[in-house]
Amino acid sequence: MQEKVLMISMKSNLHDLAVLVGGPPADPIAKIMSELAVQKNYAFERKGNIPEVISLMDDAKTSGNQRSVIVLCGLTEVQILEGIQEIKRRKKCSRIIVCAMRIEENGRFPIRCIEEGACDYLVFNTYDPMILEQRIMLALLSQEPYVAYPPFNSLRGLRAFSVFVATPFAPAATDDYISAIKVALEHLEIPEQRADNERHFTSLLSGVTSQIENNSVVIGNITSYGSPANANVYLEIGYAMGVRKKVILLSKRTYSGAFDGLYAKDTRSLGWSAFSPNQFINESIPADIEAIERVQYFNCADLALQLYFGFRDLPAIAKRLNR
Repeated sequence: MQEKVLMISMKSNLHDLAVLVGGPPADPIAKIMSELAVQKNYAFERKGNIPEVISLMDDAKTSGNQRSVIVLCGLTEVQILEGIQEIKRRKKCSRIIVCAMRIEENGRFPIRCIEEGACDYLVFNTYDPMILEQRIMLALLSQEPYVAYPPFNSLRGLRAFSVFVATPFAPAATDDYISAIKVALEHLEIPEQRADNERHFTSLLSGVTSQIENNSVVIGNITSYGSPANANVYLEIGYAMGVRKKVILLSKRTYSGAFDGLYAKDTRSLGWSAFSPNQFINESIPADIEAIERVQYFNCADLALQLYFGFRDLPAIAKRLNR
C-alpha cells in the first residue's frame, strides 16, 4: 500500500479537473476541494446539477487524455443515481465519487452507486479533509483500476464461495447482519447462512460445526456491542480456523478492543491502518494471523461496502459476474 501513499502525494496539473455537484449542504466539501485544487494544481469547478457538468465537460478544450473526477454531494438518491448513469453514458473517462451527507440505513444504496458506475462512496461521518484529499488525488492520478478497498487476498485461491456468518444475536448485531453482510453477499450472489438459518435435529453444536464445514468462508463478528465477548462466536471462529476455513473478522469502530495491538500490512482502505486510521504503517502482520482478513467498520453502509469490494474482484467471483 506504500506505493499508493507516495502516488497520492504527487501533484496534478491544470489539465486535470475536479467537479463538485451539489447545493448548499455541500459547502464544506466545496471549501476543501477548492483549497486542494490550489495546493495540488488542478482545475476546480462547482456545479448545481448534472446537465451543467455535462455542458462544462463538452465545452472544455482539453486533450483526450484529460483526467477528471466528479464528486456528487448533497443530492437526493434519485439525483445521484441518474447523475451517475448520465455521466457514465456521456463521459466514460470520468471517475465519480459519492460523498454521503446523511446517515445511511443500510448498504443497498452505496452498493447500487458502485454498480451503476461510481468508483467510490464515502460513507457519512467516516471521512475528513485528509481522506477526501486522498480519494480525489487517487481518482485523478491512479492507473486503472481504481481500488477503493483491496480484495480479500487470502481468499484468492478459492474457486467457489459460500459463507457461514458467526455473529451475536443482539439487535444491533442482527442489524449489521441483515443491513450489511446479507446485502453485500446478495449483490454478489454469494450464498450465506448463520446458525439460526437451519433446524438442528441433533445437538446445536454439531449442527453449527456441520454448517461451518459445508461453507468455504467464515465471517466472524467479534464486536462486543457493549456486552462481554460472545463465547459462541469465538468458538465458531476457532473451529473454523481448526478445520482450515478462510476467516474474515469484523469489529465495529464504536466499540473498543477487538483488534487492539494488531497491525495491517494489507489494509482495508488506501494505505492507512485499518486499526489505527490516522497512521500510515507498513509493519508485518504476526505470522499466526497473516491469513485472517480483518475489517473494522463504522456502520452498516461502511461494512457492506468493505465486504462488497473485498469479494467482488476475486478471480472466481469476477469471472462469474463477467467483470
